[in-house]
Amino acid sequence: NQVNGIQELPVKKKMKNQRLKIYPNPAKNKARIAFENKNENAFDFYLIDATGKNVINQCALSKNDNQLEISRGNLFPGTYLVYIQTDSNAYSGSVIFQ
Repeated sequence: NQVNGIQELPVKKKMKNQRLKIYPNPAKNKARIAFENKNENAFDFYLIDATGKNVINQCALSKNDNQLEISRGNLFPGTYLVYIQTDSNAYSGSVIFQ
C-alpha cells in the first residue's frame, strides 16, 4: 500500500519491537546490522529514507542468519530507518550514512 509515494510496511501481527545493533554508525560506505534470529526461517529487511521511501527491500531465507551488511551505494548522505521483521519479532533502528 502506498499513500503519496510512502510505502506502508507490512505488519504480520502485533509483536514486541526489538533493537538492532548497527555498526559502524555513522558509516561511510558500509554498515553491519546484527539482531537475534533464533529458530527463524526468514526475515524481511527494509531501509527507509527520510521521506518514507523504501530504498532497499530484501527477504533472507537462511535459518539462523542474524547479520546483514548494507552498502551506501547510490544513497544520499543522511539518516535511514532500518526495519527487520521475522515471524515472531520486529526490529528497528537507524543508520547514518555520511
